[in-house]
Amino acid sequence: MKIGIDLGGSHIGVSLINNGKIIEKIEKEIYKSELEETILNYIDETISAIIKEEKNIDLIGIATPGYIQGNCMRHLVNLGIDKLDFSEIIEKYKTIQFKIRNDSKMAALAEKKYGALKTMMMPCSCA
Repeated sequence: MKIGIDLGGSHIGVSLINNGKIIEKIEKEIYKSELEETILNYIDETISAIIKEEKNIDLIGIATPGYIQGNCMRHLVNLGIDKLDFSEIIEKYKTIQFKIRNDSKMAALAEKKYGALKTMMMPCSCA
């Protein structure tokens, strides 16, 4: 089982995922006026609640616009946040693998593995 977190411009989506299928999804609307602490607290509380129900979590992934710098996402233009640091959450759940990635790249990889691109052959760039 995995926990997937999508931090968008107007919501936070947290999903419990098994073999590429969403088992449960929880969403919260957010507003640009909300502080980084509110976002981090919601993510932490939701992860904690899911782990209490489902003990078999082997990965927590967060996808959001911006670029990765250590345990931080930087330049989240859609939220007006320059730096969002996940270090405390990562430390709290250190027994679970944790990944932070750019949301566009993750959407493309998900389409390739589970979606419309699953059966598509990619062209060869050989000359």
